[in-house]
Amino acid sequence: MKHTFFIKDWLNSFLSLLFPHCCVVCGRPLAKGEECLCIMCNINLPRTNYHLRKDNPVERFFWGQIPLERATSFFFYRKGSDFRQILHQLKYGGKKEVGIIMGRYMAAELSDSGFFEGVDVIIPIPLHKKKQQIRGYNQSECIARGIAAVTGIT
Repeated sequence: MKHTFFIKDWLNSFLSLLFPHCCVVCGRPLAKGEECLCIMCNINLPRTNYHLRKDNPVERFFWGQIPLERATSFFFYRKGSDFRQILHQLKYGGKKEVGIIMGRYMAAELSDSGFFEGVDVIIPIPLHKKKQQIRGYNQSECIARGIAAVTGIT
Protein backbone atom coordinates (compact mmCIF):
# COMPACT_ATOMS: atom_id res chain seq x y z
CA MET A 1 0.00 0.00 0.00
CA LYS A 2 2.81 2.42 0.90
CA HIS A 3 4.62 1.56 -2.33
CA THR A 4 1.50 2.26 -4.40
CA PHE A 5 1.13 5.70 -2.82
CA PHE A 6 4.83 6.45 -3.36
CA ILE A 7 4.72 5.38 -7.01
CA LYS A 8 1.52 7.38 -7.65
CA ASP A 9 3.02 10.47 -5.97
CA TRP A 10 6.26 10.11 -7.91
CA LEU A 11 4.40 9.63 -11.22
CA ASN A 12 2.22 12.69 -10.57
CA SER A 13 5.32 14.76 -9.78
CA PHE A 14 7.05 13.57 -12.94
CA LEU A 15 4.02 14.30 -15.13
CA SER A 16 3.68 17.77 -13.62
CA LEU A 17 7.21 18.53 -14.81
CA LEU A 18 6.17 17.74 -18.38
CA PHE A 19 2.60 19.04 -18.15
CA PRO A 20 2.39 21.45 -15.21
CA HIS A 21 -0.96 22.53 -13.82
CA CYS A 22 -0.95 26.31 -14.01
CA CYS A 23 -2.74 29.07 -12.16
CA VAL A 24 -5.76 30.19 -14.19
CA VAL A 25 -5.01 33.82 -13.30
CA CYS A 26 -1.26 34.34 -13.72
CA GLY A 27 -0.27 31.16 -15.58
CA ARG A 28 2.52 30.18 -13.17
CA PRO A 29 2.92 26.46 -12.41
CA LEU A 30 0.99 25.45 -9.30
CA ALA A 31 2.85 24.10 -6.29
CA LYS A 32 1.85 20.86 -4.63
CA GLY A 33 -1.42 21.39 -2.77
CA GLU A 34 -2.49 24.39 -4.87
CA GLU A 35 -5.59 24.00 -7.00
CA CYS A 36 -6.64 26.32 -9.79
CA LEU A 37 -5.04 29.41 -8.18
CA CYS A 38 -1.52 29.93 -6.93
CA ILE A 39 -1.19 31.22 -3.38
CA MET A 40 -0.37 34.77 -4.52
CA CYS A 41 -3.42 35.00 -6.78
CA ASN A 42 -5.59 33.52 -4.05
CA ILE A 43 -4.31 36.13 -1.59
CA ASN A 44 -4.84 38.92 -4.14
CA LEU A 45 -8.29 37.73 -5.28
CA PRO A 46 -10.51 40.84 -5.13
CA ARG A 47 -13.00 39.44 -2.61
CA THR A 48 -16.28 41.27 -2.07
CA ASN A 49 -16.79 40.15 1.55
CA TYR A 50 -20.49 40.79 0.91
CA HIS A 51 -21.30 37.75 3.06
CA LEU A 52 -20.33 39.91 6.04
CA ARG A 53 -22.82 42.68 5.14
CA LYS A 54 -26.59 42.49 5.52
CA ASP A 55 -28.42 44.18 2.64
CA ASN A 56 -25.32 44.00 0.45
CA PRO A 57 -25.50 45.02 -3.24
CA VAL A 58 -26.22 41.45 -4.43
CA GLU A 59 -29.15 41.10 -2.04
CA ARG A 60 -30.46 44.54 -3.04
CA PHE A 61 -30.28 43.56 -6.71
CA PHE A 62 -32.85 40.81 -6.09
CA TRP A 63 -35.20 42.80 -3.82
CA GLY A 64 -38.75 42.66 -5.11
CA GLN A 65 -37.86 40.06 -7.74
CA ILE A 66 -37.67 36.84 -5.70
CA PRO A 67 -38.03 35.93 -2.02
CA LEU A 68 -34.50 35.84 -0.69
CA GLU A 69 -32.86 35.40 2.71
CA ARG A 70 -29.26 36.14 1.75
CA ALA A 71 -27.05 36.44 -1.31
CA THR A 72 -23.42 37.20 -2.05
CA SER A 73 -20.72 37.09 -4.68
CA PHE A 74 -17.24 35.81 -3.91
CA PHE A 75 -15.08 38.25 -5.84
CA PHE A 76 -15.35 41.34 -8.01
CA TYR A 77 -15.29 40.87 -11.77
CA ARG A 78 -13.55 43.77 -13.43
CA LYS A 79 -13.12 44.10 -17.17
CA GLY A 80 -9.44 43.82 -18.03
CA SER A 81 -8.50 42.19 -14.71
CA ASP A 82 -6.46 39.00 -14.81
CA PHE A 83 -8.98 37.50 -12.38
CA ARG A 84 -11.60 37.45 -15.15
CA GLN A 85 -9.77 34.33 -16.37
CA ILE A 86 -11.39 32.36 -13.55
CA LEU A 87 -14.85 32.90 -15.03
CA HIS A 88 -13.68 32.70 -18.64
CA GLN A 89 -12.05 29.31 -18.06
CA LEU A 90 -15.18 28.07 -16.28
CA LYS A 91 -17.71 29.42 -18.77
CA TYR A 92 -15.89 29.25 -22.09
CA GLY A 93 -12.79 27.14 -21.50
CA GLY A 94 -14.60 23.93 -20.62
CA LYS A 95 -12.92 23.75 -17.21
CA LYS A 96 -15.70 22.51 -14.91
CA GLU A 97 -13.16 21.78 -12.18
CA VAL A 98 -12.49 25.53 -11.84
CA GLY A 99 -16.09 26.01 -10.69
CA ILE A 100 -15.92 23.12 -8.25
CA ILE A 101 -12.64 24.37 -6.77
CA MET A 102 -13.84 27.98 -6.54
CA GLY A 103 -17.06 26.75 -4.91
CA ARG A 104 -14.96 24.95 -2.29
CA TYR A 105 -12.83 28.05 -1.68
CA MET A 106 -15.95 30.19 -1.35
CA ALA A 107 -17.71 27.79 1.01
CA ALA A 108 -14.64 27.48 3.24
CA GLU A 109 -14.49 31.25 3.68
CA LEU A 110 -18.23 31.83 4.04
CA SER A 111 -18.77 28.98 6.50
CA ASP A 112 -16.86 30.77 9.27
CA SER A 113 -19.30 33.71 9.10
CA GLY A 114 -22.40 31.54 9.56
CA PHE A 115 -23.57 32.34 6.03
CA PHE A 116 -24.87 28.79 5.50
CA GLU A 117 -26.71 28.49 8.83
CA GLY A 118 -30.31 27.46 8.18
CA VAL A 119 -29.67 26.70 4.52
CA ASP A 120 -31.39 23.43 3.57
CA VAL A 121 -30.47 23.12 -0.09
CA ILE A 122 -28.22 24.76 -2.67
CA ILE A 123 -29.91 25.40 -6.00
CA PRO A 124 -27.79 26.40 -9.00
CA ILE A 125 -29.14 29.05 -11.32
CA PRO A 126 -30.62 27.33 -14.38
CA LEU A 127 -28.85 27.87 -17.67
CA HIS A 128 -30.71 28.34 -20.95
CA LYS A 129 -31.02 24.99 -22.77
CA LYS A 130 -29.11 26.21 -25.84
CA LYS A 131 -26.22 27.54 -23.76
CA GLN A 132 -26.06 24.34 -21.72
CA GLN A 133 -26.07 22.31 -24.92
CA ILE A 134 -23.21 24.38 -26.36
CA ARG A 135 -21.20 24.43 -23.10
CA GLY A 136 -22.06 20.89 -22.06
CA TYR A 137 -22.63 21.88 -18.42
CA ASN A 138 -24.06 24.55 -16.16
CA GLN A 139 -21.24 26.53 -14.53
CA SER A 140 -23.35 27.49 -11.51
CA GLU A 141 -23.98 23.78 -10.88
CA CYS A 142 -20.20 23.26 -10.73
CA ILE A 143 -19.88 26.03 -8.15
CA ALA A 144 -22.82 24.58 -6.20
CA ARG A 145 -21.15 21.14 -6.17
CA GLY A 146 -18.00 22.70 -4.68
CA ILE A 147 -20.04 24.49 -2.02
CA ALA A 148 -21.94 21.29 -1.21
CA ALA A 149 -18.67 19.35 -0.86
CA VAL A 150 -17.51 21.68 1.93
CA THR A 151 -20.80 22.42 3.67
CA GLY A 152 -22.48 19.04 3.35
CA ILE A 153 -25.66 20.80 2.16
CA THR A 154 -27.49 18.98 -0.65
